[in-house]
Amino acid sequence: MSRSSDLKRAQDYFKEVRDKPYRVPLSVSDADHSCFGKSILLKTFLDNLELIARYRLCDFLWSDFNLPSHVLACSHDKPALHVFVEIQLNSQWFVLDPTWDKNLKSLLPISEWKENEPEGTLAVNPIKLHSPKMSLTFMKAKTSETVMNQNLTHNNFYLALNQHFESVRKTSL
Repeated sequence: MSRSSDLKRAQDYFKEVRDKPYRVPLSVSDADHSCFGKSILLKTFLDNLELIARYRLCDFLWSDFNLPSHVLACSHDKPALHVFVEIQLNSQWFVLDPTWDKNLKSLLPISEWKENEPEGTLAVNPIKLHSPKMSLTFMKAKTSETVMNQNLTHNNFYLALNQHFESVRKTSL
């Protein structure tokens, strides 16, 4: 396959992963369509195409979003950790953040990949960007089980967040 067809396949897959409804898994049987799960799906695909990609992490605050007070009132990490992917194209790194699905566009910044270069929109407002090395170390140490345990620690918050996003999607249809 040619590099341009690989990039087209990567671009199409980015949109497919991005548009899976964002949802934090609250049980082991739930698919992980949070930033963690979506970034793993995307980076694995990019790696299989032999494109140069890496994980990046940043800290952010849920309170930066226009979320209902009943959601923010639930216990949650302050700051929280966000995972996204960067891809190297023409010796330059570009953000690929598949976190928010297009049906949340009335509420959240949706990342795009137009033409040959991603737009670079992050899903969150970072308060601290972690190095590529630290990001890789973190991702190697994390498993779906450790992420699930963290999600269960803040179960009420993530349940309320999932429900809020579902209601936003229903009104956006």
